[in-house]
Amino acid sequence: MGPSGSGKSTLLHCLAGILRPDAGEVHLLGQRIDALGERRRSALRRTRFGFVFQFGQLLPELPAEENVALPLMLNGTPRREAVQAARSWFGPLGLGGLEGRRPGELSGGQAQRVAIARALAPRPAVVFADEPTGALDQATGHETMRLLTEATRHNDASLVVVTHDPSVARWCGRTVQVSDGRVRQPVPGAA
Repeated sequence: MGPSGSGKSTLLHCLAGILRPDAGEVHLLGQRIDALGERRRSALRRTRFGFVFQFGQLLPELPAEENVALPLMLNGTPRREAVQAARSWFGPLGLGGLEGRRPGELSGGQAQRVAIARALAPRPAVVFADEPTGALDQATGHETMRLLTEATRHNDASLVVVTHDPSVARWCGRTVQVSDGRVRQPVPGAA
């Protein structure tokens, strides 16, 4: 948690193996990931990590079910099997009947739930969410965080959320403050 420009997203990108940190190390399940080459970090991002971004970053030309199936197909799952697995997320996330809609035909909350399904479809060890409610109204943001925390818990995945919003941070089991590119003390009153 921290203000804009504090380094939250950069920290998330280091933890996710997108960027290499200038100092320190990043470990996942006993493996040091910051020392891996780009090819191995990329494979790790595809297989062990899920991502939810502020604006969803769905591919506009693909229907919702193919947006969700995409990480599975990139990992070698045949299209038919990947789409079938993707469809299994639509009911639990309140998206039943929207499988064939393109992102431009979805509300902001629906698109964000599709992005959550896409992040969870490959059964990642960690889901990284960068301002996942930033483009949503308060009620939709609350529902998005409820779905995101419940779904990651159900999948036994860890959830790392970057936010400047205290109401979003309250959904997390542990909150740390980031300021001027440094991790500070835990936020008072936060878990």
